Amino acid sequence: MLDYDQTYFGCGNKVPANKLKNLLNEKDFSFLLPDNSILEVDNGFIHTTIDTVFPFVDDIETYAIATVFHCANDLIASGVTPIQASVSIGLSSGLDEKETKLLFACIKRGLFDLGIHSSNYHTFRADQTSITVSVNGYSFSVKPKPKLENKYHIYLTKPLGIWSTQSLNKNKSVNSYIKQSNLNKLAFVNSKYVKYATDISGFGLMGHLLPLLEEQNYCATLCLKSILKPIELPLQQTAHYLGCSARSNVESFSSFVENINELNELIMDVLFGGEINGPILAIVDHNDMLNRELQSLSEFIHIGTIVPRCDNKRKPIMVEV
Repeated sequence: MLDYDQTYFGCGNKVPANKLKNLLNEKDFSFLLPDNSILEVDNGFIHTTIDTVFPFVDDIETYAIATVFHCANDLIASGVTPIQASVSIGLSSGLDEKETKLLFACIKRGLFDLGIHSSNYHTFRADQTSITVSVNGYSFSVKPKPKLENKYHIYLTKPLGIWSTQSLNKNKSVNSYIKQSNLNKLAFVNSKYVKYATDISGFGLMGHLLPLLEEQNYCATLCLKSILKPIELPLQQTAHYLGCSARSNVESFSSFVENINELNELIMDVLFGGEINGPILAIVDHNDMLNRELQSLSEFIHIGTIVPRCDNKRKPIMVEV
């Protein structure tokens, strides 16, 4: 069976962002941008990203497919179609032959569903099972670096907090999102209305929104009801164990949230917890007709707005409770 624990499961074992910032002597978290490496070649650009995911559930199919989709999200958020992958699989002694064959088959199925037909594999014996996928894509052009000037809206392509709060959320159908690819959002990401997009993964919503705010000198107002509505979580205090990923991200990013003391542990797990095959976060033009259309579609979740930061005494993120 798959071996996993609650300390280093999924992608929740990232080196904390504040420690990375100190190790690299960075002045703020904008160094976390962009999501992938870009190499200019003749007539175009090669985009590369890499991720490692440890088991977060004992179901092999869910683990393998969600992991492959997770590893491709950096490219998808950049508007790039994945075309090739290299996969490294650490196999623990806890997997028998049948389970190992199923793991390989599900990884291949995930790659096939992304349209990746060129891939190579590396395997090794390990104390804990893991999957590492390096995904490559190609484009003829690169989206320009965002230069924000006005008010913009924040959208997600999936609900947040699905996995970390699964025992509490009432809408069990949202659990299927973890095995759904973001590939069908490529056209949306590449539209002229999307000024910036990133996938929410190990650093959680706060950790993936903050670098853009710092780079652009913007501040964000998030609507908690809109964030919690898809998973039907209560706003009031509920007994909940704050996951290791969320605790690490709270340590790095909580000082940037204006009203952090108003948030209980359940809410903080949703806002700060790492995501596995999570949503794309998109910064979208302030266009009334466009936003009415997007908000009428169930596949897009409007969670707030960002505006230029005019008061440096205010912290960059406010959560409307």
